[in-house]
Formats: sequence, structure tokens, C-alpha cells
Amino acid sequence: MKKSFSLCALVALLALVFVTTSCSKDDETPSFDSESILGTWEIQSMNYATALGDWGIEMGQKLTFKGNSRCTTGITGETSYKVEDGLIKTYNEYSETPMFIYQLVHREGNKMHVRVYKKVVEEGKYYNIHLEKK
Repeated sequence: MKKSFSLCALVALLALVFVTTSCSKDDETPSFDSESILGTWEIQSMNYATALGDWGIEMGQKLTFKGNSRCTTGITGETSYKVEDGLIKTYNEYSETPMFIYQLVHREGNKMHVRVYKKVVEEGKYYNIHLEKK
């Protein structure tokens, strides 16, 4: 009886280990790199986590990232960018403070799901945009 209880406990423990162990792929946070963002991307769909007001982000808007750290996004003043810590930070040429911060959520081929934050990353205060490379 004691032997079968020990065996059941061992099986239960092993099952618990397998269930709670995650794959390393699940733990990876997607991030931008300076090469993969180059080109022109068009906003295919968008929504926001909370009511944020008008940030100047619109359906069909095109974002172009060039190899010389310059960008055009359709937002007045947003002219340069840096890739830092896997995020894209865009800047006005006269300021060191980011205008927007773009965080990659998911990428598949020429499509991306991105969260856009204004100036700082704040939980619940972002737009979700879906981009397609043109």
C-alpha cells in the first residue's frame, strides 16, 4: 500500500513538473531590430486599450523607416527614430524625449501587431495597430 502511494505521488509530481514547465519559445518577448523595420508599413487596423484622445494615428497611414534613422509617419514633427531595447522610439528633431514608443507584440512575415505608447510605456494606455509591409 505504501509503495503504491509513493508511486502515485511520484507520478503526480512528474505530471506537475511537465505541466508547469514552459518552453523557451513561450518566454521570448518579440522585439524590433534595426534591419527588419526598414521600409514602408501601412496601418491595416487599429484599436485602443482605453480612450486616449487623438494621437494622429489613422487607418491607412503609412510609416516609413529608413536606414539613416530617419522616418516619416504622417505625424507632424516625427522625423527620426532609434531602436533601443527592442523598441522603436520616434523623435522630433528638436527634442530628446520620444514622441511615440512602438512595441512589437507579434510578427508574421510582412505583417506586425504593434502597441504604440505616447512618450512613455504605460499599462493600458496604448493603441494596438496592425501593420503590413508595402
